[in-house]
Amino acid sequence: MSQDNHHDASRIALRLPLIGLSAALLALAACGGSEPSTDGDNNAAEGTEDRAPGMINSFTLDANGTEALVPTPSPAGIQLVGGCDKSNPMSFTFYASVPQADDWFSLSFDTGEIVEGGETGRFELTELDWANGVFTPDNLPEGVNVKVPDQFSGTGTLDLTRHEASINSRRMVGTITGHVESENSDEAADLTAHFDINWSCAVF
Repeated sequence: MSQDNHHDASRIALRLPLIGLSAALLALAACGGSEPSTDGDNNAAEGTEDRAPGMINSFTLDANGTEALVPTPSPAGIQLVGGCDKSNPMSFTFYASVPQADDWFSLSFDTGEIVEGGETGRFELTELDWANGVFTPDNLPEGVNVKVPDQFSGTGTLDLTRHEASINSRRMVGTITGHVESENSDEAADLTAHFDINWSCAVF
């Protein structure tokens, strides 16, 4: 399966927790996963003075308008899937745990345009999704006890202030801002997230 398609499969698996955790894992396994590779980037693989020995150097999330039910995990506890290349817009998910767990954490975003390698500036987000805890739906069949994420969706902007895009050095620093509304209630939130990752767009 192509890199673009397995990025899509991972995002689908994470954004559709109602299909069940096992189905989500099968979707990921079928495509070999889509965590960005550190091949060819020794800084990301080994870490340096200002880089973590993984994909995420720093990540913070602030939500105003509703209570964040799950604390933002430490950068070392967050996984990153998705990507961006010369043919597709940027699409990333930061997540921790699994969709049916009480500590499930997820923030996803898609840009509306292709981000070129090394490009910085402001980009419109066509989709911004945040999972604020989990709940048990009211309409489940008798005897079924399944929790699903309280999904908030909306749009926003991405401001990229740093974008190193070469085989030997890949890094992006940016700020996500946006307004999201719950798909299960009348709650809404204004989100601000800052990230620093050892990844970039359109190197290959």
